[in-house]
Amino acid sequence: MDERLKALFTPVKSEMYQLLLAAYCYEKKLDNLGERLKSEPRAFLLEEITSLRHLSNGMILHICNLDDESSAWSIRAMTKSMGKMKEYAKRTKECSDLLKRYRAQINEFKTKYRNQFIAHRNGEYYPEPFDLPDYRTEFREIIQTALSALQCIWGSTLEFGFHLGSSDPTIDFKKELGIV
Repeated sequence: MDERLKALFTPVKSEMYQLLLAAYCYEKKLDNLGERLKSEPRAFLLEEITSLRHLSNGMILHICNLDDESSAWSIRAMTKSMGKMKEYAKRTKECSDLLKRYRAQINEFKTKYRNQFIAHRNGEYYPEPFDLPDYRTEFREIIQTALSALQCIWGSTLEFGFHLGSSDPTIDFKKELGIV
């Protein structure tokens, strides 16, 4: 992909970054919750469960945004735009199986998660506070497919991490989340 297109589609890459950041924080918070509860006051549980709910809702929204057919900044829009360009039509076609798999995953995912946890909510029913999705079983595969599709279309491996400071290593979100 040339620099002009990379600049044009930076918002799609940024959406993926925000998804991976939320997934990283979600997994770390959930993994350490049991230990941290032993030394924290009870109010901490409310804070953590609320944080986990918002992180999981954020992941759901980022996953849906990457597939948004009405947005100019989604994997779907990126694919359509690049498919119309003669020099990128072949790459788009080569990525079609990944894109089809992502579309199949996202359709089931949207129905289950967006509708259950975010959309179509009323005051009578809201998920139980501890009814949180498990990253490993419910998010990892769809995030992996979205990342693979984005990298295929982008034409290179993309790095996503956070550098804490000069004396700290960069947190590699893909490595930490077990996706490539």
